[in-house]
Amino acid sequence: MKQELELEIQQLKGSLSVLKHMEDDEDVEILKKVDNLQKDLRDKEQSLQDIDALNQTLIIKERESNDELQEARQALVDVCVVLSNLSSYLLFKLICKGISMRFSLVSLCFHLAYGLVVFFMVILLAHLKCYMN
Repeated sequence: MKQELELEIQQLKGSLSVLKHMEDDEDVEILKKVDNLQKDLRDKEQSLQDIDALNQTLIIKERESNDELQEARQALVDVCVVLSNLSSYLLFKLICKGISMRFSLVSLCFHLAYGLVVFFMVILLAHLKCYMN
């Protein structure tokens, strides 16, 4: 779109240049063509400026979105680290208590829950590493 406008502007400038050389003060038709070409040229140049402004706005928005995404990724990584530390602590406590509880139902449920947490954390970290690279 921008390239098309730039090409049209160059063509209009060329046409204006040719008509200005042909210009005769008494030839009303040529004067009307020159006026129309100048108006078209101003319109095209304004459209080009509008496209440039829109492009700049989109670039800024993309950068802001990317910054937000990076912050969200970092927060997710931080949560994973906390969950990992918490699960390690809980496993330690479970081992300490497990000696006295011995294969009780509570112990079994705790093992299953811990295994699921670790499983999902490994999957989440693998996906994060894929997206960060």
